[in-house]
Amino acid sequence: MKKIFTSIVAILFITSCSHQSQYYNISDEEEQQERYEHWETIMEHHKNVEATLDEYSYRLSKAAKDFCNKEPEILIGFTVWNNEKLGFFEKLSQLRRDRYVGLKKKYNLDERYRVKNVYNGSPAYKAGLRDGDIILKAGYIEASNEQGENKNFLKDWLKLNKSIYIDNIQVTYIRNNDVKSITYKPEVGCYYEVLLDSSAESNAYADGKAVYITKSMYKDLSLYSKDAKAIILGHEFAHNIMKHPEKSNNQAAIGSIIGYMIDPTNGSGGVDIMANSARGFGSKEDEKEADYVGLYIAARAGYNYKEAKDIWQKMSVDSPHSLYLDRSHPNNAKRSAALKKTINEIDEKVAKHEELIPNGLDKK
Repeated sequence: MKKIFTSIVAILFITSCSHQSQYYNISDEEEQQERYEHWETIMEHHKNVEATLDEYSYRLSKAAKDFCNKEPEILIGFTVWNNEKLGFFEKLSQLRRDRYVGLKKKYNLDERYRVKNVYNGSPAYKAGLRDGDIILKAGYIEASNEQGENKNFLKDWLKLNKSIYIDNIQVTYIRNNDVKSITYKPEVGCYYEVLLDSSAESNAYADGKAVYITKSMYKDLSLYSKDAKAIILGHEFAHNIMKHPEKSNNQAAIGSIIGYMIDPTNGSGGVDIMANSARGFGSKEDEKEADYVGLYIAARAGYNYKEAKDIWQKMSVDSPHSLYLDRSHPNNAKRSAALKKTINEIDEKVAKHEELIPNGLDKK
C-alpha cells in the first residue's frame, strides 16, 4: 500500500512539472502590492457608488420638503471621513488592514477629517468646497485644534445635520496647505439617507428611517438612466413620507395580538402567520400611492419623470409573469398605465406653471 501511495505521489509530481510555456512566479511582496492596488480600485468604486446614492438622497430630500411628514432638516451638502481605525491597526484582520492601507494610498486618509463627497450643485459645491478638502471647522464644530482631533466630531456632525435653525454655515478647511473659508446658506429637505444593502436579493425598500437599495438591484439598474433610478428611489421616499412602513408595522402588531389569542404558544406559527398576513393589508394601495407621490418627488428634483412609462416595460422583459401577478404589488401593466396618467397630470401642471404638489396633499 505504501509503495502504491509513493508511486501516485511521484506521478503527480512529474505531471505537475510538465508545463511547456513560460509563466511567472510572484513574490510575497509583489502579491501584497497587487492587493493594495486592488483595494484602491475597490474603494474608488465604493466611494463613487456612495457619492451617487448621496446625490439622489440630497436631491430627493430637497424635493420632498413641501409635503414632509416630519421636521425638515438642513442639508449640509457634503459628507466627511477619516481613517481613525488605523490607530488599532495591529488588531485588524489582514483584509481590513489592507483595506485601510488602500484607503490611505488612494485618498491620503489619516486621522484628519476630509470631505468625502460634496454634492454637485449644492450651495457647498457652489461656494467652492471639493472632495479631499481637510475640514478644520464646520459651523460651530471644530474638527481639530491644538490638542488634536475632536473625538466627538462625527457625533456633533450628526447633530449639525439635524438642525433647522442655521441661516448660514461657515466652513474652514485646508487645500494644498492653504487655509480657506467659505460661508453659504444650506438648503432644507425631508431627509432620508439612501443606503446600499449587501443583500443578494434585487430589491429597494424603505423602513421609515432611510431608503435602501440592494447591491444586486444596483447592478440590475446599471443599464437604466439616472432619471429612471431616481424615479425608483423616489417611490421609496414616498413610502416613508406617506408613513407606509409605520402603518405596516402597526398592522403586524395587531396581527400578532390576534395570532397570540388563537395560538398562545405559537406552536403552529399562528402569531407569525397573522402578523405577516396583517402586514399585507392595503399593501397594493400603498404601492399605488408611492408610485404616484414618488413620481412627483422625482419631477420636483429635476429628473425626467417621463421615463417612468418605460421602467415597468423594461422590468417585464426580465420578468414577463409580473404582468399578471397582482398580490402585494399591482402588476406591471397596471403600474405602467397609472404612471402614464400621472405623467400627463404633471405635464398639465407644468404647462400651466402650477406648483408640483400631488393631488390630495397640502403644502407644508
